[in-house]
Amino acid sequence: MCTGALLLAKAGLLTGKSATTHWMDLDNLASYPDIDVISHTRFVDASDDTGNIVTSAGISAGIHASLYCIEKLIDSETMRATAHRMEFDID
Repeated sequence: MCTGALLLAKAGLLTGKSATTHWMDLDNLASYPDIDVISHTRFVDASDDTGNIVTSAGISAGIHASLYCIEKLIDSETMRATAHRMEFDID
């Protein structure tokens, strides 16, 4: 989540993929030439048949991305129940 995208970039796991990070580090992420850096978004799902990678733009965006992953891996009912329990507004 957040600036963890820089670790993924350094490891080469974001090469040829889209990604985001905290707004203060978008330029750092963009210094890796083979990454399509997306700003003004809460999270980016760059999953493909080689692996599952979701990057997010910050702490609350990371929570949003985590809920997205719950929905993707389980179902929307479980995601909504989890968000409700956390009192995290998803709408």
